[in-house]
Amino acid sequence: MHRNTKIFTFILAAGTVLITIMAMQFQHQISNVTTFKYSEPGQGHQAQLFVTAGLPQNLDRDRTITVLVNHGYIVGYSESFKNPIWVAYRLGKTDNPLDSARAQQFLVDHRTTSKVSDEDYRGSGFDRGHMAPNFAIETNYGKLAQLETFLMTNISPQTAKLNRSIWRKLESKIVREYAYDLSDIWVITGPIFDREPPRLVSDVAVPSAFYKIVVNKYGIRDSGIETLAFIFPQKVDNKKPLGYFLVPIDDIEKLTHLDFFSLFGIRKQKNMESARAENIWEKPYKHN
Repeated sequence: MHRNTKIFTFILAAGTVLITIMAMQFQHQISNVTTFKYSEPGQGHQAQLFVTAGLPQNLDRDRTITVLVNHGYIVGYSESFKNPIWVAYRLGKTDNPLDSARAQQFLVDHRTTSKVSDEDYRGSGFDRGHMAPNFAIETNYGKLAQLETFLMTNISPQTAKLNRSIWRKLESKIVREYAYDLSDIWVITGPIFDREPPRLVSDVAVPSAFYKIVVNKYGIRDSGIETLAFIFPQKVDNKKPLGYFLVPIDDIEKLTHLDFFSLFGIRKQKNMESARAENIWEKPYKHN
């Protein structure tokens, strides 16, 4: 056999082993949650597209998380809180920058037993806050994926002050700037609850704050993986710049009882999660 052929065969075999190991690790994560549900049959492969370095791991033994896979994002859902605990999605550069018509109604997710509805929020004084934003998901994954962002399993009670201002500002920056200019961006987002959270009349738990983690696997200047992590309180001061809300990922893990990026090595996780980003990413952030 020609030497180059032997080398190619070896590389191919090594790559196959690596993919198999990663699939086994991901499958092990799936087996640690009680349920794994899809919006339609044959979506098993999609789950891995929306996360980097594995699913967020649930460290709260008293909390059960159901994983719901959709066409443009994935959810870790709590039936007892009637809220998503985490939502993950991936965005890239798109040539579809325009908004289309917004869906006219929020939808019950019949994969759940809680079956939270639009009516459960009516008169509560809270917005129905999207975790996976409908505009970003539509521009990357199409109309059906956008409609699925209106499933109530993607919704959490947010104050209008937060939802309609700085939360929206960050979502827009991620899809219109980071995803467009940096090509591949992963986002993990969700609510933060007090030990005994207040609840709506419908028994939907109300968070005290929200987090968002933004991941650029290739680094702004080819410096390796970089992250931004934010915590926004419900009673947010919208006069503060986005950078004011930056925190270490470790802070989010302590408050949510989740372990992010568990498929990375311990040293890499420590380096990523212990430090607070000095500021948000600003242009120019092309690789150079």
